Amino acid sequence: MVTQVVKETVMVEGTPQVVEKVVEKEVTAAPMAGWEGTIEIWSGGVQPDIPRGEGLDELHALRELGDEWEEMHPGAKLDFIAGPGGDEYDAWLKSRQAAGTTPDICWAQDNFINRDIGAGYWVSVDPWINTPNPYIPEGTPGHDRWRDAFIAGFSARNLMIDKRYYGVPQSYSAVQVYANVDLLEEAGIDVDTDITSPRWTFDSMLEVSQQIKDAGFTPWALNWASPYWVWIQTSVFTGMFKSTGLWDKLDTNGDDFVTGLERFEAIMRGDYVADCPELRATIKIAKDWVEYWAEGYLGLTNQETTDMFMRGEAAFMWNGTWYYPTMLNDPERDFDFKVVRFPDCAERMAEIGVGGTTTYPGGACDLAAITQTAADKGSVESCIDFMKYYISCDGQSRVCKEHGGIPPVVRCAEGNPALKQFAPAPGETLLKTVHMRSMNAAYADVWQRLHSEYLSGRMTIDEFLADFQPVMEEYAADATERGAS
Repeated sequence: MVTQVVKETVMVEGTPQVVEKVVEKEVTAAPMAGWEGTIEIWSGGVQPDIPRGEGLDELHALRELGDEWEEMHPGAKLDFIAGPGGDEYDAWLKSRQAAGTTPDICWAQDNFINRDIGAGYWVSVDPWINTPNPYIPEGTPGHDRWRDAFIAGFSARNLMIDKRYYGVPQSYSAVQVYANVDLLEEAGIDVDTDITSPRWTFDSMLEVSQQIKDAGFTPWALNWASPYWVWIQTSVFTGMFKSTGLWDKLDTNGDDFVTGLERFEAIMRGDYVADCPELRATIKIAKDWVEYWAEGYLGLTNQETTDMFMRGEAAFMWNGTWYYPTMLNDPERDFDFKVVRFPDCAERMAEIGVGGTTTYPGGACDLAAITQTAADKGSVESCIDFMKYYISCDGQSRVCKEHGGIPPVVRCAEGNPALKQFAPAPGETLLKTVHMRSMNAAYADVWQRLHSEYLSGRMTIDEFLADFQPVMEEYAADATERGAS
């Protein structure tokens, strides 16, 4: 038995009017053994048997794992359905939810789930994350308690605004800077010293960018669009908050991670406001940097800036591990590249406080989540069992090695050794707070719009922050109210 938040139609006492009311409802999940039927799955970037792009083979590991699982569970079938990626995913998900046709297991990020809290679209996995995973070898973390298998940060990062879990990590997002070695050398940059620690700080990066610009090249193939601007800013949030002492007010439970709910609660208390030194310093970083981004960065798409870098027209590109196989195999790329760290911003942090550390821009945020569809058909237990099977040491190793661009989310698995260059450097940690879109996608969109107005010169920073304060309060009130329901 699992407790879910669902919508029911009830009679309002004393009136014939029928209204929708969010209630707690007991959902009975059929036992795994003997369950028969079809489980539909959309697993996002690891979905099998779909085109991946120029120079890349289709993926088959997850389908093979599914075949093995089906042999162990006669009568249960897994159907990996077609689904979209990128910007089309949100509209696809909303239409499926409205029609009641979401797949049983669905790829999701925290912002999608947080947005839906109270709507009854997702099933909490709380009853299962503390149970054994029999597909992880005995004596290995995760065998006795499934959640222990995951990389650091699972407990805090994936806790939604109602303090429940609605999925487990299935893929790991790690981001760094891709550098065009040939172009840098042509611009007179020493790639062995100028773009590596300890020389590679934010302000020295601006100096390098100016040198590249003076040589007639575009320094950064970047544009002001999701997801990269939110990753970039979140990489400095932790240090900014810690350098002034604000962190201790935000981190109310003392676990050294600030969730979206903790930030919203701080807004409600008045401890976290728009016009604060930390946000001003973060905004200044963007203001100083965008001078070296692609011309027209406010209107360009991610695809346009990525294509610019792949044509050899820019020195740097901010992107993730998932893009590594494309970089490596694209037949059109005719330049050498290397992966370098995000420049350290400790000097900028020291300007407002005691200094800090730029955190590693990566974390477990791509979830395998169970939807209300599974609860309605009684497949929840079977969904959980298959998730345990493929998000295990062996399953993760096979999926990650085949993909080539995602590190494993469980500590006992092995992935592409080449991705270790994206991993934290000594002294670095995972992101210790979520980005704007993880708090709420619509909230982040307003931040981006107002920020764009400021960057374009249409408003001052004071006007920007004044306009954002009521937005902070509106979304904080909504999140804390829904989280407590």
